Amino acid sequence: RDDPYLALKRLLKGAGLRLEEPAASAKPALKLDNLPPGGTVLLSDRRHLLMTPKRVQILVAWVEAGGHLIVEAEYPGRPDPLLAALGLARRDLVYSKPVAVTSPQTSEEGGEGETHANHDKAEKAMPPPKSRRGAMRRSTDFTEVSLPDGGSALKVEFAAYQNLEIRQGQYLQASDKLGLRFATGARGAGRVSALSNFDFLIYRGVGQAKKAEFQGTHIGRHDHAEFMLRLVRLHPTHASAPMRLVWSRDDVSLWSWLMEYALLAMVSAAVLLLIWLWRVIPRF
Repeated sequence: RDDPYLALKRLLKGAGLRLEEPAASAKPALKLDNLPPGGTVLLSDRRHLLMTPKRVQILVAWVEAGGHLIVEAEYPGRPDPLLAALGLARRDLVYSKPVAVTSPQTSEEGGEGETHANHDKAEKAMPPPKSRRGAMRRSTDFTEVSLPDGGSALKVEFAAYQNLEIRQGQYLQASDKLGLRFATGARGAGRVSALSNFDFLIYRGVGQAKKAEFQGTHIGRHDHAEFMLRLVRLHPTHASAPMRLVWSRDDVSLWSWLMEYALLAMVSAAVLLLIWLWRVIPRF
């Protein structure tokens, strides 16, 4: 009820993988420092507060040294310097323009057949959503994903609210009718696998959609479970090196953020305050 990724973790453990899972509220150093050499890291979105330039460099260097990074594109509206460093980016969905629907003609020149044809075209064309939230709730058809392991293509249903874009590097791609959903490719001695979202990995009836009928995609549909196992097994050391699950969150406390990124400024402000008090107090 509380952990939307519980089924995923049990699936991975059942496959013999050794999992490391720092708490979502853990300090960034515990999550992203001392990454397992040659291991696998599953990194979720809502991480923009943690992606300092130094940490991005460390992650990229870890991949190039032999790690496998399975990363979810950052939540819409937030910067994603990690994807940019890997030669990837995000794009809005591509929707076809709706066809104008003409009013029924009563004259002999314009028959109703033409009007119904235009109406059918308008129904087939998908207008842009009125809001980002509306786009997130819209599900898409499944995506045919072929992995470089030589196995058969898999059916994966990604929630449709943003696309991936490849700007640099060689990536094996998988797209559906709305755009690019998945990309994987070698980088140095390691591998990068980027996904537009992790929504298909949660269990049925948990997460934002508390009722199963309102949840468009989940790990029990199509080939989602097999896709995840085959994706992890692309890495040659998946059975010997641990796999770390890094779940991020937006609600980082102000005190934690200041201690992580502004400790020197806080110490300097405290010293200046003490000097000011030392000068002012004798006057009274």
